[in-house]
Amino acid sequence: MKIVVLDDYQRVARRYGSFESLDAEIVVLHEHLDRPAEALRGADVVVAMRERTPF
Repeated sequence: MKIVVLDDYQRVARRYGSFESLDAEIVVLHEHLDRPAEALRGADVVVAMRERTPF
């Protein structure tokens, strides 16, 4: 499983939950992406940290 966390500019996502307890690849992106499609390729789960992320 691949989990992608978008727009974690404050670098707090890993403190909100125990991602490490999951059997998954965790990708945390800290910069805002106007077009996140490439970053989401292959993701099974997407975590949106900000309301400004377009889908």
